[in-house]
Amino acid sequence: MRLIVDRTEGNRVICEQEDGTNIELSVTCFKTRPQDGTVVVWDGILALPDPAATAARKQKLQSRFDRLKKR
Repeated sequence: MRLIVDRTEGNRVICEQEDGTNIELSVTCFKTRPQDGTVVVWDGILALPDPAATAARKQKLQSRFDRLKKR
């Protein structure tokens, strides 16, 4: 399952699922503390970062922001 890290609250990581709903994971599901906006693949036990998906998402958001700035 692909998730996007929304924020970290103490020992909980709040992630957005593909359908837009949120899910809370324990920080122990991650090898390292994730940054907000990181795309991760969660297999039900471990959440691993997906650097390619994270980079693509950041590029898409940056393009959208740049278009808005031109208005």
